[in-house]
Amino acid sequence: QAGPETEQAMRPVDPCGLKRALLINDLSCFGKCSLSVSLPILSAYGVEAVPLPTAVLSTHTSGFTGYASVDITEALRRFPAHWAQLGLRFDCIAVGYCTSAEQLRLAAALIRSLADEHTLVVVDPVLGDQGALYPGLKEAQVEAMRELCSLARWITPNRTEAALLAGLPASAGDRTLLQALQTENTVITSIQRENTIGFLARLGGQEVLLQQERLPLTPLGAGDVFTSALCGELLSGKGPREALERAAGFCHRCIECYHGRGAVGCGTGSTEFKAIAGESKRRCAVAVGIIDEQFRNLWNIELHTLLASKIEEFVFVSLLDMVEQVAELLTKEA
Repeated sequence: QAGPETEQAMRPVDPCGLKRALLINDLSCFGKCSLSVSLPILSAYGVEAVPLPTAVLSTHTSGFTGYASVDITEALRRFPAHWAQLGLRFDCIAVGYCTSAEQLRLAAALIRSLADEHTLVVVDPVLGDQGALYPGLKEAQVEAMRELCSLARWITPNRTEAALLAGLPASAGDRTLLQALQTENTVITSIQRENTIGFLARLGGQEVLLQQERLPLTPLGAGDVFTSALCGELLSGKGPREALERAAGFCHRCIECYHGRGAVGCGTGSTEFKAIAGESKRRCAVAVGIIDEQFRNLWNIELHTLLASKIEEFVFVSLLDMVEQVAELLTKEA
């Protein structure tokens, strides 16, 4: 018979009616990628987003040198144990960048402990690009990632990552890679044709190819934006194909907005300076995408009109400032 302590542990925590998503990824303090974009996007979908950082970095790793990184593997051991004691359940567990094979194994153990047959498990298998592993990653991480992906309902590798998971050369055909991966819903990103780029997916047993106009640049964090939007759409009740199409469209609109404001170029040879100058444009891209996507969810037409009239102001502020302004507007409207 359960005692008082057991009964308390099994009570729902914060039964507010929101879907709850656990986001396992790194946190780049400066830069719009990984948790920096996943948290606001899932929140905009009305999902309670719970972050579990795998590492905290001073900046993202593209275009910067000398960045500082703090590995927090211990959090992947201690935090899930506490959540299990509380009886916390998650509607979605989404896994992104892990720093080591050990972290990948801990993420797999977390899924086995906290997920059930109703949990949406999505893995973005961050391993490499351009035909090679990312610097510092080892073959042991590829094997650990295969184990992690075996627990997922959805995976979203790019072509390089699909080849690594399948044990095939990067030159293998797109459909060969897709057929070699066994996850029920597999989406291979960055599928390029002459003038297009997009996604090749197997959703259940159905193959889907989505292509968009290829723009001359892809902002850092585009994959994080896509995977976050995909989780948001699925948690909103969309079917697999509609969720894929809407997430792909959302990501493309963000990139279009970024491209429409001009490529990053500051008249200097400093890579770091160019990356810093690009941050405001990345903020704008994600902000515009979220505003565009979420207008349909606004409950009050007067508030809709009020926000629409301020859109030019919104696109020139950071995501944090945007959230603060929306909160202020909601308070005034109430």
